[in-house]
Amino acid sequence: MAITYLLINCKEKSEKMLLAELESIPQIKSILQVIGPYDIVVKIQLDDEEEYKGLNELVWRIKKMSNVRGTMTLLTKNVENTIVN
Repeated sequence: MAITYLLINCKEKSEKMLLAELESIPQIKSILQVIGPYDIVVKIQLDDEEEYKGLNELVWRIKKMSNVRGTMTLLTKNVENTIVN
């Protein structure tokens, strides 16, 4: 399993429309509205290698959405026994 976070900067006053579009994508496991340089943080969970191969296509699909101004993709490392304090 791989987790990817996509930080999205959207066009002004378009968050609600974009949230509705993002909710229709099954690989997206959570969507957060945030304050700062980005407006939305999306958690993408890929359960197998085949889905992971389609990550680039999925990210481009989101980038092409009409209300997306820009994105940043964060790929997580698979680290076993990670302790978070």
